[in-house]
Amino acid sequence: MQATRTFLLGRSHDGLNVEHIDLYALDPGTAGPAGMLPEAAPPAPPAAVAAPADEALKQMRSILRNGMAAQEIYYSKPEHGYRYASRADELTWPEDLPAGFNVDILDAGQYGWTMLVTFASEPVLCGAMVGLSGPIGWTPGVVACSD
Repeated sequence: MQATRTFLLGRSHDGLNVEHIDLYALDPGTAGPAGMLPEAAPPAPPAAVAAPADEALKQMRSILRNGMAAQEIYYSKPEHGYRYASRADELTWPEDLPAGFNVDILDAGQYGWTMLVTFASEPVLCGAMVGLSGPIGWTPGVVACSD
């Protein structure tokens, strides 16, 4: 879903078809040409990466809370067919997103949505969902972070 110089973000399914959000830190010293990972070297797990500053996590949580409100406003307008926005740029945000933060809507429809926020300089994520079955451990309407 997203690849930067410091991390890879994606979705996978286990043997029971349960969806998981996967975040892998990349070691810049092992990157090959043009920042590509060598095929033989898998990325390190996120536990090997230092947690971001508290301020970055606060901003990520704030962005998601604003996203929750923006999704409900979007949904309530008849011209949107009573569906949630499937792209972050379709939402009206109360202010511009701070530099370095990225919002991805993983899934959206008539009955709910799942949204992630990542921070460019730290391989962590915060997410929230409403109305859909999300990753294990996520509670609908509650922001969950990988810190």
